[in-house]
Amino acid sequence: MDKYVRVVKSAREKDLEDKINNVLEENSDSELIDIKLTGSYNGNTGYYLAVIIFRNN
Repeated sequence: MDKYVRVVKSAREKDLEDKINNVLEENSDSELIDIKLTGSYNGNTGYYLAVIIFRNN
């Protein structure tokens, strides 16, 4: 069983949530292993990133 990742980025939390939900729907035939989230702020804007790890069934 191979593992693979999908990386999702956004400047807004709500957009990141929507993108994560889309990736989960698009990969519903695979097993979700983990989701890693991080965020940063550069003084002007926030930046959010999710790494979604799947396993092929």
